[in-house]
Amino acid sequence: MKKRRAIVAVLMLILVSSILPAAEIRSALPALHGSTAILPSDSVLGQIGDDDSCEAVSLLAKAFREPYSFEWTETYLHESVRSSLVKLFGSWFSENLPSQEMIFSVPYFNADGTVGVNVRFTLSCVAFILDGSQIVSMRIISEEH
Repeated sequence: MKKRRAIVAVLMLILVSSILPAAEIRSALPALHGSTAILPSDSVLGQIGDDDSCEAVSLLAKAFREPYSFEWTETYLHESVRSSLVKLFGSWFSENLPSQEMIFSVPYFNADGTVGVNVRFTLSCVAFILDGSQIVSMRIISEEH
C-alpha cells in the first residue's frame, strides 16, 4: 500500500510539473505538504534561501558581483578585521570575484546582532558573518579543485 502511494505521488508530481509553469509549481508545492513550505537543501550550505531574503544577503549578493579591489575592501570588510581578512583571503577574493553564480543559505541571526550566511560559489562554499553592512568574519567550508 505504501509503495502504491509513493508511485501515485511521483506520478502526480511529474504530471503537475509538465502542466504548470515553474511559478505555479512553487505555489502549489507547499499545498502538497500542508501549510509548511519545504525549502531546498544543500549538503554543505543547509537550507537554500533567496538572494533577497534579508538585507545582509542582498548586500553580499551585490558585493560578490563587483570586482575585488582596494575600494571593495574599504566598502565590504569591517575596519577591525580588514587587514586580517585581506591577508588570509585576498587570493580567494581575487580568484572568485566578481561572481554571477552564487547560492545563498537561509540567513541565521545571532544573539549579538550579527547575521551569518553560507554561500556556494562555483568551486567553494564559504561562511560569512556580517555586522551591519560589512563582513566581520569568513571561513571556507569546502573547496573543490
